[in-house]
Amino acid sequence: MDPVVGEHIIDNELPLIVAGQITFDPTPVREAAYHVLFSGGNPKAESLRDRFNDGLATLKATGRLKQLLPDDLPLLGFSSESKKWGDTPCTEKHSG
Repeated sequence: MDPVVGEHIIDNELPLIVAGQITFDPTPVREAAYHVLFSGGNPKAESLRDRFNDGLATLKATGRLKQLLPDDLPLLGFSSESKKWGDTPCTEKHSG
C-alpha cells in the first residue's frame, strides 16, 4: 500500500488507540508494475496514447519524473537496473 494512502486510512478510519499502535515498515510486501490503458473503442485512443507518451518523455527529459516517483518504483513493466525512467513507451494494442 502506498504510505500516503495508509497514513490517510490510519488517521481517518481507525480509533486513536489503534492508530497509535501502527508503524510503517518500508520493506514492500510485494512490488507491481503500473500500466496505462486506453479503450480500443475510443476513437481518440491512439491520440491519447501519443499524448501520454509525449508527456512522459517531457517529464523524463526535464527530470521531473524522478522528482515525482521514488527511485525504486518499477515503471512501465520493468524493474531492471539497466533501464532508466520512462525508456519504454506505450505501444501495445490489446483487444478485449
